[in-house]
Amino acid sequence: MIYPLCKSLVNPICCPLNQAASAFDASALAYINAVAAVTTVTAAQKLAINAFVVGEKIAGRWSKFNRLFIHGWGNASANCIDMVSLATGVFSSGVTHSNGYIYSPTLNGYFDTNLKPSTQGVTDANVSFGVLAYTASSTSTILVGSYDTTPYFALGVSTVGPGGRVVLNSRQYFPINTVSDMNGVLIVSRDSGNYYLYQRQNDATTLIVDTTAAAGLLALSTYNYYVMALNQAAVGAAAFADGRFGASFFGTALTKNDSIYFSANLQTLWQTLFGLVLPNHNLA
Repeated sequence: MIYPLCKSLVNPICCPLNQAASAFDASALAYINAVAAVTTVTAAQKLAINAFVVGEKIAGRWSKFNRLFIHGWGNASANCIDMVSLATGVFSSGVTHSNGYIYSPTLNGYFDTNLKPSTQGVTDANVSFGVLAYTASSTSTILVGSYDTTPYFALGVSTVGPGGRVVLNSRQYFPINTVSDMNGVLIVSRDSGNYYLYQRQNDATTLIVDTTAAAGLLALSTYNYYVMALNQAAVGAAAFADGRFGASFFGTALTKNDSIYFSANLQTLWQTLFGLVLPNHNLA
């Protein structure tokens, strides 16, 4: 199912970029101050951050996120700060920080979120996570993942199957996309008995995976989520990704409508902050 990107799909509350600077939300201001302590944040960027946070709170989605990282500040100290709690993750060596995104040119870098599925307040039937990928990865790999022998929470791409791969506690679903098209805002959500994989590119939102399965209520992985790699039990970082990543996020389940509107708001925020544009939808 493909939704055209049009005004009717974007919450009007998410876009007040011209609001007065005196009316900053407390959470937005705390994040702005934390980032401004290590890098420059312009007036326009401050307004964009505030608009995003206010929109997510009014829509009732803000409380669903445990972590929401913006990785585009060109600065490791800023890129590791969570918007929601101001908690920080850790970058390994081998990560390059550019305007709008992070990437690992040597395929050995990753971001440790310092967040475990087992301690983030989610269940096997109530969880979501994802990334904003400015460019797709070129080979079979994991974009974000935590793997504790059996409990397996990951979003990846595969050149063996038809394209993207979603793994939630060892249940695997393969979307129709080719690997080269697995970019944009990618959201995995497990909402009771439903599995979703949403993709928002510049001009469309696509429901790539939409399937129903009984809630397994399996154990949750005790290993931190990694971005740009899989954190695998007894192995550590593996399956490194060579895409370029502008954000990552983790929380409880997002509904289909949540995914549509959140991805639109995140796209608006990221594009406004860094002056870049998500790729267009190019599926046949």
